[in-house]
Amino acid sequence: MGDVPPPLTGISPASSPGTPAIAQAGLRGCDFRINAGGATSVKGQLVWALPPHSTNTEALGLSLAERRRREAIAAATCLTEALTDHLNVGVAQAYVNQRKLDHEVKTLQIQAAQFAKQTGQWINMVENFNQALKEIGDVENWARSIELDMRTIATALEYVYKGQLQPSGS
Repeated sequence: MGDVPPPLTGISPASSPGTPAIAQAGLRGCDFRINAGGATSVKGQLVWALPPHSTNTEALGLSLAERRRREAIAAATCLTEALTDHLNVGVAQAYVNQRKLDHEVKTLQIQAAQFAKQTGQWINMVENFNQALKEIGDVENWARSIELDMRTIATALEYVYKGQLQPSGS
């Protein structure tokens, strides 16, 4: 258990893009870090971080192979948990983004419904205005028709009146 390799550094998905951060596992004394782009050399990057009282395993009668097996299991467990935590950060961010999108969609649907209602009201107003213009046009045509009929009647009456005033010469 001599040399301790330096921890890997990386970018945490929870940080803003381009901002360096470290995704570190704080699990059962594990002291290693994960490069967000993937660990380039996992071999030799694990720190064997068992509690100090477990380093005296030979006094307990455990063989060197058993001790190393336990250390390897502990390190693999730490790595697995750290990788899981690292992946869960991205999943959590995706979940937060999905919730934001759902909220935006709901807001957009409400606004679209309000806009559709307002547009329907505008269409009704324009149709009513158009109908009123048609009615005004109909009244105007009716008035012209009455005026033309009245002129025709007035001309006929005038013609009859003039015909009665003239002496009949035959």
